[in-house]
Amino acid sequence: MKLLASVTDEQRGSGDAQGIASHALKHSSALHVNDCSSTHPLQPRAAAVVTLTMEANALRSRKLMSSNCTPHSYRRRLLEIAVAAAAYIACGVCAAQAEAPLGFYEGAGCTGRDALPAVQAWLGRRPDRVLDFMTWDTMVANDPWSMKCWKGGGIKAITYSLPMLPENGSATLAEGAAGKFDHVFANFANTLVANGYPNAVIRIGWEFNGDWYAWAAGKDPQSWITYWRRIVTAMRAAPGSNFKFDWCPGNGWTAFRAEDAYPGDAYVDIIGLDEYNATWNANATTPALRWKEQVEQRHGLKWHADFAAAHGKPISFPEWGTGTRHDGHGSGDDPLFIEQMAEWIASHNVAYHNYWDYDHPHFSGRISDNGQPLAAAAFLKKFRLPKPKAPVLSAVR
Repeated sequence: MKLLASVTDEQRGSGDAQGIASHALKHSSALHVNDCSSTHPLQPRAAAVVTLTMEANALRSRKLMSSNCTPHSYRRRLLEIAVAAAAYIACGVCAAQAEAPLGFYEGAGCTGRDALPAVQAWLGRRPDRVLDFMTWDTMVANDPWSMKCWKGGGIKAITYSLPMLPENGSATLAEGAAGKFDHVFANFANTLVANGYPNAVIRIGWEFNGDWYAWAAGKDPQSWITYWRRIVTAMRAAPGSNFKFDWCPGNGWTAFRAEDAYPGDAYVDIIGLDEYNATWNANATTPALRWKEQVEQRHGLKWHADFAAAHGKPISFPEWGTGTRHDGHGSGDDPLFIEQMAEWIASHNVAYHNYWDYDHPHFSGRISDNGQPLAAAAFLKKFRLPKPKAPVLSAVR
C-alpha cells in the first residue's frame, strides 16, 4: 500500500502543513516499497504548486516504486511530498488573504494599536499593515511616539501620511520648494529608520487635488512638484532607508486635475487613491449607479488604474470605505460597494489597501463593530480567512 496525501482546493487554506508532514512521517516507517528516486524533485512553485494528487500520478506513471527501494529512501521521498504539501498549503493561505496586503485605520499611534485586537478577532486574522497620520508639529519636533506605539504592538508595515505644510496655512508651497523644510523631512526619515521603520510607505501631501488642505496643489502646481521632489530626495538620503513614496489624490471631481501635479516616475513608487463611497450626484440613486460613478468619474477608479499603468506603477488605496458623512453625502451601509471594491482590488496590481474603520465627523466608515451589518458581512466574506479544516490523507492502492 502506498500512502499519498491528497489536498483539495478547499483544504489549501487550512494551513495545517505540520499535520500533513507528521501524518506522512507517522506512516512512512511501516511502508516497505522499492525504488524511491525521482527524476523530478518536488519543489515549491509560486502560486501554482501542483497538488499532491498530481504528484502521486506522476510517481505512478514513471514507475518509481521499483524493486530497489529501501524503507529509508521511501521515507525520504515521503518527506519530500510532505514538504511540497506544506508549500502548497502556505500558498493557499496567501491566496485566501487576498493578493494585496490589507490594512486598517483605527486611530493614530497608541489609539490605533490598542484597537487592533478587536479588529483581529472580528476579521479572523491579524491585519497586514496599518495607516497613520503625522501632524506638522509632531514632525517638526521629530517626536517618535507613533513609531514607539506601533513597534510596541508588533506592527511592522505602516503607511505614514505626512503633511507638506503647517495645517494653519502659515507657510507656502514656494517656501517648501525653496528648501525651507528639507531638514524636517530628513530628520523624520532618520527617526523612522532608527525606530525600525526603514521600509515604511510615505504618503506625502495626500488628497492634494482638493482644496481642503494647506498643501493643495492647485494653489501653485509647479512649487508643489518641486517641493515633492525635494522631500523624496531628503528622505531617501537617510542611511538605511528603503521608503516607498505613494502619490495619492482623492477620488471624485475636483477643479484641479491631479495629473497636473505628478512629480515624475523617478520620485514616485506607488500611485494611490483615497476611495470613499460618497456622491453629490442626485441621479446616483442606487448602489449600482453609485458604483458606476466611482469607476467613471474624474479621479475615479478607471482613471486611477489607467494613469498608474501608463507610468508602470502599482496602485494603492491608502484609505477606502463606505459609511456616512457629516453633510449627508455618504452612501451608508452599502455591501455592493464592498463587493465591487474587493473585486477591483483582486483584479488590479494593488500594492496595498487600508480600510477606514474609524468614526470621524468627515467620514464614519467603521464596520468592525457591525454597525453597518450588510457592509460588514460583505467585507468578511471577501477578506476573512476560512476556518481551518483538517487535510484529507487518502490511501491509494
